[in-house]
Amino acid sequence: ANKLATRQRNTERQHERPHDKAAHQFLRGSKIGGTHPNTAPPITPRFSVDSGTRTQGNPMATFLAKIKIFEGKEAEFEETARMMWEATHAHEANCRRYEYWRGAEPRSYYCLESFSNYQSFIGHQASPHHEAPDFGSMLESIDIEWLDPIQGASGLVPTESQALPDDASDLMKQHAEGFPVVMQAWWKALRIT
Repeated sequence: ANKLATRQRNTERQHERPHDKAAHQFLRGSKIGGTHPNTAPPITPRFSVDSGTRTQGNPMATFLAKIKIFEGKEAEFEETARMMWEATHAHEANCRRYEYWRGAEPRSYYCLESFSNYQSFIGHQASPHHEAPDFGSMLESIDIEWLDPIQGASGLVPTESQALPDDASDLMKQHAEGFPVVMQAWWKALRIT
């Protein structure tokens, strides 16, 4: 645990950016943030401000989350994942992919999420079914990597950012601050137009 905490602090110092801070502050202040034992799960966004650029246009939002669960919380997490899968697919028409898998390592899971637009993703984050579970008591860490589907090799469209509507709730604004879409410059060079 000490090695993990030291590595996390070193990583944060080397790679800290304003949006990383916002994600950590947001996670600490909500039910999504770690409350077991009173710490936020480390979140490691897979993007760099230096290599990424924010874009406008087709606002699809797709990412892969690698999740590590606290020991003994696997069954509770899987039950929560089932509830989330069912509620998301039943109530969110703009959800394109929302799936969970077990990973190779003990206590490791993956979640692929894709929404028709970024506003729909933020709406998902702020939904009653997403706010209800105490994810913080289960998640030891979460690593979110924004993905860009390859045209002709995926049924999804490119990932893009999108502004929130003027009437967005404070909770939606917090989620948008904590989970910004940052485009990778190399993605655009390979996209088929």
